[in-house]
Amino acid sequence: LEENLPALKDLILTLIKNGMKKLVVTGTCYEYGDYEGKLKETLTSKPNNRYAQAKDNLRKYIEYICTTADVDWVWIRIFYIYGEGQNKNALLQSLENAIKSGDKTFPMSDGNQERDFLHVDEIAKMLLEAANNKDAKGIYNGGSGKPISLSDFAKQKKHEMKSSIKLLYGAKDVREGEPYKAWADMRRWKALKPWYD
Repeated sequence: LEENLPALKDLILTLIKNGMKKLVVTGTCYEYGDYEGKLKETLTSKPNNRYAQAKDNLRKYIEYICTTADVDWVWIRIFYIYGEGQNKNALLQSLENAIKSGDKTFPMSDGNQERDFLHVDEIAKMLLEAANNKDAKGIYNGGSGKPISLSDFAKQKKHEMKSSIKLLYGAKDVREGEPYKAWADMRRWKALKPWYD
């Protein structure tokens, strides 16, 4: 809020002054706050942490400044990314590290929370499509549109790595400040790209 946000606003203003015609930016599903269920882009944002507040503030600035300057803009609210380069504390990366270390057990929450996971390669494709599609404008969700429980997601990784590690459900508390079950409504993106599934 104090460093990155003002710097990004200055960057965007500089780009516009130098002739930029289209801007594609990654937002976050955390802008939705604690809404539950299938999340639509038309929901009023209500971010409840500083990261999401900064993103939401930037989106509002972009909407205003780009509309004023007649610049097309796309804001993709990314849900839960996984893949190469992932944070070492993220669920899959932590599990993968535990398996590689030969751990017998892996502590996790109750595992019933539902999230919308999408591989980083798919998000990259969305961003490229948004940049190159003249009809892409405004806010889009960046997810799979398919909720999956954390326990099922962990089991998939365990199976993929042919591991016998025991998943210890309930060993960790459910993280506060997040909805228990939330996933992306992808209808707006599918209308832009009918082949997307």
